[in-house]
Amino acid sequence: VKYNGSTELPKTAGFYRITVDVATPSDADLDRLTDPGVTVYSPASNLYIGSVEITKAPYSVTVSIKDKEYDGYNIASVESIEETGAVLLAGNVKDDVAFDGDNALFTFDNASVGEGKHINVGSAALKGTKASNYELSLTVANGAKADITPRTLKVSVAPVEREYSVDNYDVDLSFLVDVATLAPADTISS
Repeated sequence: VKYNGSTELPKTAGFYRITVDVATPSDADLDRLTDPGVTVYSPASNLYIGSVEITKAPYSVTVSIKDKEYDGYNIASVESIEETGAVLLAGNVKDDVAFDGDNALFTFDNASVGEGKHINVGSAALKGTKASNYELSLTVANGAKADITPRTLKVSVAPVEREYSVDNYDVDLSFLVDVATLAPADTISS
């Protein structure tokens, strides 16, 4: 029996054409031709007998995204990853497949503060020598939503000295922003 021309049993997901080779009859087979119900076949090579498809096994991943303080960027950080689906092989060893969390990209729709912000997913894939045998099903927990909370900005205020004027009761103030409290992507303009 051959699977896509190979005598090895298929070990990966895919579509396989099954063929057989029928050998030349032996002398003993030819002698039995006179026995009732005995049929001897002529030799044949790659005789098609059917096909089979090995489908990919499901591999489920659930990712939880951390809420974050406003930083001026829309990048989201993963809090936890739960994976299920690797086939258990002999010796209680799991198949070589895992979620490629290092290359997956999770982003908020935008960088603005807000609650229940939608999470976008990019470059989500499986890795490992057997990854091609699995179909990734990815879920982002909490309905694919997370929060960006307001950032605290520290500002110092001081009165500005000026000459006394009978007609001016206004107080002039000076504001100084602590730049260490600014979001990395933000700047101050005067």
